[in-house]
Amino acid sequence: IEQARLVAEKIRLLIASYEFDHDINASASFGVATLRANETLEQLFNAADKALYQAKNEGRNKVVVAQY
Repeated sequence: IEQARLVAEKIRLLIASYEFDHDINASASFGVATLRANETLEQLFNAADKALYQAKNEGRNKVVVAQY
């Protein structure tokens, strides 16, 4: 999960530092989760989605790891 968080953080930083045309500033939020034993893909996606919305609610432009 730490490697996934680091990858998401690198992508977030690249997006935030990219110089878009027309003075457009962009940011990205990410929710990161790991597949646990006996967990369905739907549960995994729900955990990542919940973490994403937590990132957005906390001000956006951040990475949040799902808490189990």
